[in-house]
This record gives sequence, C-alpha cells and structure tokens, in this order.
Amino acid sequence: HYNFMATLEISGRNGFKGTELLVNTCYCSRDFTEAEVTKIITELRKKDNIRLEQQFQDKDPIYITKDGTKVIKLGKEFYTLDRKTKIKDANVIVGIVKYKIEKTNFDDLGITIFQSKRIEKIQTNDANLKTFTKELNKTLKAFTINSCIRKIHFLAQIYVESGRFADTYEGLKTVPSNYQGGVDFQGRGLKQITHDMNYLEYYDKINSTTLFKDKFKGRNNVGEGLTKYMARVPQHGFPDGFLETLKAFAKKLSTELYYAFDSSGWFWDSRKINNVADSDNVTAVTKLINGGDRGLSERKKYTSDLKTIFNYEKCINKK
Repeated sequence: HYNFMATLEISGRNGFKGTELLVNTCYCSRDFTEAEVTKIITELRKKDNIRLEQQFQDKDPIYITKDGTKVIKLGKEFYTLDRKTKIKDANVIVGIVKYKIEKTNFDDLGITIFQSKRIEKIQTNDANLKTFTKELNKTLKAFTINSCIRKIHFLAQIYVESGRFADTYEGLKTVPSNYQGGVDFQGRGLKQITHDMNYLEYYDKINSTTLFKDKFKGRNNVGEGLTKYMARVPQHGFPDGFLETLKAFAKKLSTELYYAFDSSGWFWDSRKINNVADSDNVTAVTKLINGGDRGLSERKKYTSDLKTIFNYEKCINKK
C-alpha cells in the first residue's frame, strides 16, 4: 500500500476546529473521492504545457534597473510597480524582465472542466467535479476498469480525447470523407465516438435493442456505414425516420455527462481494452482507441504522468 495523505478541516462542538489525517490505499478496487479527482486533474495540468512567460504588472511589461529594481513604463516614463514613484534617470533601465514566471495548463484552466465554446457541450449543472467524480466511478465500476493500471490508461486516453476534460464534441463543420454518416456522426463523448455504425451499436446498448446485429452487421458492404447502407438497401428494416432518431441520440454523448462517460466505458469494454491496458502497452491501447497512433506521444506522456500521480510503483497489484 502507499499512503495518499491529505488534511480535512473538521468542526466540533463549542466551535472547535481541527484537522483529521486521511490515509488511503492505492486506487485498485475502490472509488475515487472528489478530493482525489481534484488532485489528479490538478497534477496532470501542472505537468502539462510548462513554459516560461514574461512578467507583467497588470497588462504592462516589467523592466529592471541596474540595481535589480523592477519598474513599469507608463507612457514615456518609468515608475515603480506601485506606480507612485517616477524613475528620474531612464539610463538606469537595463532591460525588460523576460521569462521569469513558470506557467502550466493549471494556470490556464485551473480545475475547471468542460468549459467548452463548442456548440454542443456538457450541461452547466454537470460541469463540476462532484458530478464528474460520480459518473467516473460509475463507469469504472460498470466496465471493470478496477485496477490502478487500467484506470491510468483509461484516464490518459479520455484526457487526450476530450482536450484535457474540456470538450465532448469534435466541433467540425466539415468532416473527412471516411467519417461514416458525415458531420452528424463526428466525435462525441469522452472517447469521441465517431461513425454512424458505432453510434448504432451504443444506441442498442442503451435501449436494449439489437438493430446493429439484426439489421446491419453482415448485410453491409466492407467499410460501408449505416447511412450509406440504408440508402443502398431500401428494405433495410430499420424503423421509419431512424437516422433522425439516431442523430438526436448522438447528441446525448456531448451534452449529458452520464452518456459522455458511459459511451467511453462501453467502447473500452467492447474492444476488450482492459486486457491490453493490463500489459501496459500505450501503443496498443491507442490503436484500439483510434485505429492508429494519433496523439501517441501525448498519450504516452499522460500515462507516465498518471503513474507518478498514482504512485503506481507502490500499487498493491503491480506485477
């Protein structure tokens, strides 16, 4: 076991306040707490997009004098940072202070999630860490993503797929020709489910129907999506207006957090990715996620970062 330690402020009778030490084991076979999810996202972002930025006082760049005093320029004159004292001799200014502050994605995003600017996004009342933690735990449990290594690989992949927990909709106005079903069936959810036939499979899972197996699979040509199949075969057997029904259903993956998570877990399970995650092979996991190696270097980085955050070396099930 390893110790994840945190302090929790507690209040007692007579106004007493104190702290209680929390000690937890590794993340195998248990739910995440909201505090742990907050820590994980915070640390992921602090390890990402690390760069040095120029210092500013409000919106004004900071300069430096010969003796190391920091000043700002207002108009043509230089002043101390409090803007109260003018520097009489501009010749003491030796240059501008550059790249002294280290910034990361945490400085850009903080702990906010799903603050997307895209037309389809998670509903505001679900874009919070409490609901995120609840739906994450529900998905991990439902699809047996129950060990540290499985959780590490799952989180790394959906972190990349969702633009670091920002977007659940690809947001393309036009899509590549290989997107079966076109714009209406572009990437959605934390896994970015794409193609009309994949949406059909997930529709069956949610609605306890068997349309994919009974009406489509084995009847379609190789590489043919649902939309093209239905256009080619008038007697396809799908209900009237089914494509419109499926288009409306698809939007649940980008707007409702339950479906955003559950669809990612369903895809993970249906492609038997747990087995590959157990072998700790990021390349193989990525191929099952997107059919190739898109974003492989990022996926490797986040998998490695999560191992550090999880303190995976001390996982009780690590082989």
